[in-house]
Amino acid sequence: MFFTECARIAKKHPDLAGVLERLDSQLREIGTAEVIRSADLASLLRIDPNQMRSALDMFAQEGVLRRVEMIECPYCEMAALPSDYQEALEEDDEYRCTSCDRPLTNETVQIITAYRRGERWQGVSDPRDGSEVTGLREASPLGIPPNHKLDEQASYTHATVERKAVLEAYKNEGRAKKIKITDKMVAEAASRTWHDRTPVQRWKRNDPRCTPADDAKIRRVLREKPHLR
Repeated sequence: MFFTECARIAKKHPDLAGVLERLDSQLREIGTAEVIRSADLASLLRIDPNQMRSALDMFAQEGVLRRVEMIECPYCEMAALPSDYQEALEEDDEYRCTSCDRPLTNETVQIITAYRRGERWQGVSDPRDGSEVTGLREASPLGIPPNHKLDEQASYTHATVERKAVLEAYKNEGRAKKIKITDKMVAEAASRTWHDRTPVQRWKRNDPRCTPADDAKIRRVLREKPHLR
């Protein structure tokens, strides 16, 4: 097994050993996944949904995963952090799905329970060669719908922490001058073709649809600070 925690769980719950072993293997394959849905994995691996939820919860108890609530677009099933949704409502009075661009409201969004990488996801030992692995192998999971792949590819790494920090610093400069700066304002200043906050949201998430050119446009705004002039 790839995760040493999985081996410990299997010893405590031998009746779920087969489920745990298959889950362990799949988690290794989807390495950079940020949003893990129990129902999707159960369907993909043909495992009873209840057993899959139990197995994921056990991984969460060991710190390999974290159980979290997220909002989900009812049209394309793109998941997002509740904090991003609330921030958009406070800043722009609306939230648009970063995948299908449809407006979402409290009446339309769905609340789902998902799993994200836990503190023990990093630096796990590979028992096959005795090595210490920093992170997991990046590979696209087979059989997972395209929108779910987009969730997985949006890796919340140090890049997202840095991007959110520099954007928040710019907004704080605006607050100090009693100027409200929103993601939408940054997007509109970055490109004449951007008319909502979606590009900046994707940039903050390190979404693969955010290109190096998009990154340069947004950083130019944060560097030149046009809203503070």
